[in-house]
Amino acid sequence: MKLLVLILLFFNVTYAHADFFRKDDFEVALGAQYSSLLQKRGIITYEGFQAVPIYSIQLGNPSLLLAGSALYYTQNIFTENQIFRIRLNVDSTLDHPLYYTDEDEEDRIRRESTSELDLFYELRSKQGSHLRWMFSQDLKAHKGFYTEIYSHIALIDFFKNDKGQILVQPGVFISLGGGNQEHNRYLYGEGASHFRATNVQYGLSILSLGAIDEFWPTLRVSRFEILGDSNRTASYVEETQGWQAELLFAFKVY
Repeated sequence: MKLLVLILLFFNVTYAHADFFRKDDFEVALGAQYSSLLQKRGIITYEGFQAVPIYSIQLGNPSLLLAGSALYYTQNIFTENQIFRIRLNVDSTLDHPLYYTDEDEEDRIRRESTSELDLFYELRSKQGSHLRWMFSQDLKAHKGFYTEIYSHIALIDFFKNDKGQILVQPGVFISLGGGNQEHNRYLYGEGASHFRATNVQYGLSILSLGAIDEFWPTLRVSRFEILGDSNRTASYVEETQGWQAELLFAFKVY
């Protein structure tokens, strides 16, 4: 949280005299998110559903967003179809659920809480398909890194709002990622590999481009799997693959 405050102060000092923050660009949205289980990069961190309230605050600038425990800065580069995104996630562990449903706290490993700084480069098509590369650097627990490539192919458009923006766009996606040994040991446990591909995820996702950025699908059903024998047999791993369903909705309140 201290790091988050410092970054907000940095933006305020740097851009206050350049009209970086404007009252008209301050917005608040509320909603809810459902997930059939919690998983991170192929490993199940909690095998029970979560239905939790969510919020987002646009901090006086279209490029600056606070959503949950993460601060986002987004900027077009070169062309409007190329996006650079920074995310500071001050609670990125994903194995401490808000409440316990199908599992008790002691049923599986609970890692030391950590924070990550994530960099994204996105290349978008006008039809909604996009390719995204991510690099994630741990800031607290293990100082390892992780990188991932994600591809989404839009299939068809349904429904549009008054501005002609698409509200329902089904598509298929696939992501492939890998971390170095420090990252892999933290996530998968002792015996995890040196740098290599560690996980794959693929499935169906629905975007609502007229309501929310394509970075956040409103519905996603996916199959995920840990890759590599050493990662699959590492000490924290109980299941090497699984299915996940996620549902998201939000509405502007200010």
